[in-house]
Amino acid sequence: MLAVIGCMPDLTIYLDLPLEVARARRDKRGEVADRLEQAGESLQEKVARGYREIAKGDHTALVFDARQKEAQLAGNIRDALRKQWPWFPAEENE
Repeated sequence: MLAVIGCMPDLTIYLDLPLEVARARRDKRGEVADRLEQAGESLQEKVARGYREIAKGDHTALVFDARQKEAQLAGNIRDALRKQWPWFPAEENE
């Protein structure tokens, strides 16, 4: 808390994605595993559980199932942002 001197976000977006789905997407794109991925699934699961716990106690948290298609996920996030801030553009290109 000291580092941000009381400045906290109005909203925090968490994208929740099972490891096997994330791995399949990475492999499909032909990308190399990053350091966290190379550290193994046990660590990745521990980190994911940690973020889920943080989100549970975070009144600013919006958790989205990132298994959705990209356009659907983006639309759901945009809808949530518009609910929070009605002036937020309804479409990406507005």
